[in-house]
Amino acid sequence: MTVKVKVKFFAQLAAQAGCRECYLEVPGDFYQALNAVESKFNLSIIDELGTGYSVLINGKGYAYGLDDNQQLKDNDTIAFVPFLGGG
Repeated sequence: MTVKVKVKFFAQLAAQAGCRECYLEVPGDFYQALNAVESKFNLSIIDELGTGYSVLINGKGYAYGLDDNQQLKDNDTIAFVPFLGGG
């Protein structure tokens, strides 16, 4: 099953992806959807989830591996947010 979602990128991820937001048709499974987004935009974010990037679904944070049964629905929003550092 596929769903249509809004995908948002922030900071350097937006520059790497070439857009700040778009709509995509992705698999309804959370992990398969992450793989599809990563492939579509030629990004390397999955390995850095929890250390370099955070994923929000409809404004709520999800840790990679937190919920193996997470299913996406039409019109969900997936946001990829890099952790900000400073000193």
